[in-house]
Amino acid sequence: MDIASRPSDPVTNPEVADAAAPPKAPATIRREDYQPPAWLVPQTALDFALGLEATRVTARLSVERNPAGAADSVLRLNGDGISAEAVSVDGVAVNTWRMDGPDLLVELPGTSHSVEIITRINPAANTQLMGLYASNGMLCTQCEAEGFRRITFFPDRPDVLSTYSVRMEGHKQAFPVLLSNGNCTATGDGADG
Repeated sequence: MDIASRPSDPVTNPEVADAAAPPKAPATIRREDYQPPAWLVPQTALDFALGLEATRVTARLSVERNPAGAADSVLRLNGDGISAEAVSVDGVAVNTWRMDGPDLLVELPGTSHSVEIITRINPAANTQLMGLYASNGMLCTQCEAEGFRRITFFPDRPDVLSTYSVRMEGHKQAFPVLLSNGNCTATGDGADG
């Protein structure tokens, strides 16, 4: 049976006929078309308020114009199946951001800024197993190759490198163990458990 390429074909796969749409062919990316990113993100701070059906993600990106990139005043942040609740630039809420398909576009006048984006995602409804998803009562992440864009808006490409700090909070009964990559700098109980 060829489930991957012909999932809804009742002849070759009668058990799951019409269960899923045929997979989309991946976009062709050619090395000769490479352009350096217009913006770099040297620091990223993520704050998760965890819930199986509603997780709030606050991303604070320190962005700098890339001298090797195009002189573009628009910061393009990739997304996939998410929407922004709020966007701030240098601590001031802005409403001039816009969407271009799944991507968030933010106009930035200077050469370095702090951009904060708040998104709300539903890990229990994420059946792609990319980004943040629920599995057996746990929350798990899969960010490679393009899963991070299902968690928050980001220039999700391998040549945009960032140093991350992550803070997670969740109800202790639902999430007795919180684990993130990197070095643990602090732990503790919140006032509300």
